[in-house]
Amino acid sequence: MCHEAPIAYTFDDISIKPQEISRISSRRDAQIDLGSQISPKVRLKLPVVASYMDTVCEAKMAIAIAQLGGLGIIHRWMTIEEQVSQVRRVKRAENEIIEDPYTLRPSSTVAEIRRAMAEYGVGGLLITDERGKLLGIVTTRDIDFKNKEEDLSMPATAVMTPLEKLIVASKGVTLHEAKKLLDEHKLEKIPVVDNDGVVCGLISKKDIKKMRNRLAARDDEGHLLVAASVGLRGADLFERTGALLEAGADLIVLAIANGYLESAINATRRLRKKFPDVDLAVGDVTEYAGTKRLFAAGADTVLVGIGPGSSCETRYIAGVGVPQFTALRWAASAARAESRYIICDGGAHEPHHFGKALFAGASAVILGGALAGTDEAPGEVVDIGGRKMKQHRGLASEDARAKLERILGASPKKENDHALQEAARFGGEDLYGEVYMHVAGEGVEQGFVPYTGATKEAIKRLTGGLRSLMTYLGVNNLEGLWDICDMGLYISQTAYGAAEGKPHHMSVFRD
Repeated sequence: MCHEAPIAYTFDDISIKPQEISRISSRRDAQIDLGSQISPKVRLKLPVVASYMDTVCEAKMAIAIAQLGGLGIIHRWMTIEEQVSQVRRVKRAENEIIEDPYTLRPSSTVAEIRRAMAEYGVGGLLITDERGKLLGIVTTRDIDFKNKEEDLSMPATAVMTPLEKLIVASKGVTLHEAKKLLDEHKLEKIPVVDNDGVVCGLISKKDIKKMRNRLAARDDEGHLLVAASVGLRGADLFERTGALLEAGADLIVLAIANGYLESAINATRRLRKKFPDVDLAVGDVTEYAGTKRLFAAGADTVLVGIGPGSSCETRYIAGVGVPQFTALRWAASAARAESRYIICDGGAHEPHHFGKALFAGASAVILGGALAGTDEAPGEVVDIGGRKMKQHRGLASEDARAKLERILGASPKKENDHALQEAARFGGEDLYGEVYMHVAGEGVEQGFVPYTGATKEAIKRLTGGLRSLMTYLGVNNLEGLWDICDMGLYISQTAYGAAEGKPHHMSVFRD
């Protein structure tokens, strides 16, 4: 029997109808709230999430996104120890009082001090003895001009400011007292010690200033929010998750290209049982039943999107996926029924895509290619034909898969080991293994995106479009957008209709 296929839409296929009367006075109306709850304990000021891709989000990006009110997902294309270090860098980036400051021993050399400052992203390190007692402090100013070979081997004791010349605060110091000490003594940093002189904190003038940022997404203790991704295999599931939670990750993301795998569903159940209180996001799926299945397995939040990303080739290679607007509508039905959350994972390349993803029912939008060209994304800016570019590739690419295999210390699975042995034995060519058992990459192997500068500029375009959308629809929050969408106040449009909505009949110079 032949069934008629339903029509599914992506963001360019639909346009949203304005309300008859909007009572939002302007795009700057104070009523407008762009905040969003994306899991039981995680609420964002902006519904923006930096993707778990290795060309998009490490600590630098996660800090920048959290400062802008969103959330960064630290990718897992690194060792557990490296990923834990990245999470801790985000958590330590802004604190009224840094509770566990970085320290070195007095024998540490200038070269080692420089490496530690670069690794931790800090401008000062406390020098302590083996018991943790404070001996002094070294800042960048102490070593800026120590460039000769003999300088690099100098010990910390030769360049540090010793304890007797330091102003220190006692354990339990209040923020008001800390500010007063910084101001009175014109200092940038003040160590905090207990009654035995053991280091128990560090007050930083720079960090206190950062805490004035009203937009930042923070946990209950004032630290920036951060998420981290994990995988299915080996130590990735339990060991990596446990280490990341201990480091302070606010959301664990089990990001699997195929969220329909039985192993992915079972892993969700096992994570929920092992870590009952964790905020857990799982994906990816692309319709109602898959979303509901992951919720039933224990996910708080489901990632929606198979193949919509700019560097993903799943639909092109496998022919599987649902255009993103319809996928979100179907998934949103499951989320509303369960009082849970969905996040749009991919496909939002333009401001109107971002707004339509939220309109369709997403609580936030994961951005990959849109952020890959920014200063805060990993990788260097390169010149290609006179244009500044940054590298970007898909996580399902063969190169990314090989990198992960190296990190996990595994070799690609050989379902055809016997066939390979037979071919080697008789000197033949293993066409069975090479062709019949071939597993294709489903991501762009080596791509580049235009360099776009600061992440802040990329996010401003999106929030500006979202504010405008809310003004046209007369709503002041995401729930209002969802209600309008449920009422069916949008239309399908032709390709010519979509083209009409873009700049046309003129030359436009914009990357």
